[in-house]
Amino acid sequence: MAIYRIFQQRAFEREAVVCMAKAYEDALVALKLSDREDPFTEIVAKKIVEIAGTGERDPDRLRDEPRKQSAIKPLRPRIRVPAPVRTHRQNLNSISRAVRADRSWRSRFKH
Repeated sequence: MAIYRIFQQRAFEREAVVCMAKAYEDALVALKLSDREDPFTEIVAKKIVEIAGTGERDPDRLRDEPRKQSAIKPLRPRIRVPAPVRTHRQNLNSISRAVRADRSWRSRFKH
């Protein structure tokens, strides 16, 4: 896991490690990241360690701050908005305009 690799590279107090590990696990659940090898988990881990480096030890704040700072949001399904429905009259009007435009264009080139 990404955060544990970072723990091996730097020295932290025991309390800080426990807080960061809890915040990391909670953040991955909140972001719906189940694949621990996903590169995005590395970004989340680095942000948590960066914030913890400022002295923050509250797991809830450590979990929420990376999302606030980098605009990381939980994944939500996209909702497709259907195109506006055209009435039969609107379709006929657009067709008749196209025909009139075509006739006027052709009349310019008649000899």
